[in-house]
Amino acid sequence: MLIRLQSLRFAYIRRACRQHLFTSAQGTYSASLSDGSFIITPADKDREWLEVQDLVRIKDGRCEEGKVPDSTAYFPGLVYSRRNDIKSVTCSLPPNMGRLP
Repeated sequence: MLIRLQSLRFAYIRRACRQHLFTSAQGTYSASLSDGSFIITPADKDREWLEVQDLVRIKDGRCEEGKVPDSTAYFPGLVYSRRNDIKSVTCSLPPNMGRLP
């Protein structure tokens, strides 16, 4: 079950890259875990080529030793702490967003 969940998460991240919602190191995906922690994409890593070991686990406001979470980690942490019905948060920075009238 866990392997299937991980596969679905990476499928979502790669699809967001293909649709230009995420670009290289921009765009964030996070998912809450049953123990109150959450995983989030790392800082400065190409989203298209992430692997399971690249994800950063955050528990009680602290990230895994030796890993750097995306700079927006505070946002999903805040969401998860206030809304236990929300299981995933995505923040995207589409490159063409600035072109909209």
